[in-house]
Amino acid sequence: MKSIIIFIFMILLTTNLAIASGNYKQQARQSTPVTHNPYEKSEKSLKSYIYDLKRKNVSIHDISLEGKMFKIKGYYSNSLDFDKFVDKLKGNGEVDRKIEVEKKKEGYSGSTSYRFEIKGTNIWK
Repeated sequence: MKSIIIFIFMILLTTNLAIASGNYKQQARQSTPVTHNPYEKSEKSLKSYIYDLKRKNVSIHDISLEGKMFKIKGYYSNSLDFDKFVDKLKGNGEVDRKIEVEKKKEGYSGSTSYRFEIKGTNIWK
């Protein structure tokens, strides 16, 4: 009987100390969130990132890296799909990436296509 009382007392003592201390909760609150600094991508990783973007009705023919700027050349047939692709390149406000877009309309045998050239800063998050 005496051993049962001691056993129950030990359980109550250890659980109350763990709850009352709260040290683990304070440590969790004091940690700061991880922030990623903007960085420049290499030409290989830039190409793989851009080719992996969803780009319906947008075909890319050339991706080049010139210093701190990248250049993408290609064609598109639907302006809404092209605008979505450009918005993905802009980064949705994550990074201050400047994008310049040049468009040119081309027609051949009754069909119309649009040529584009995108220049932007090579800053990613």
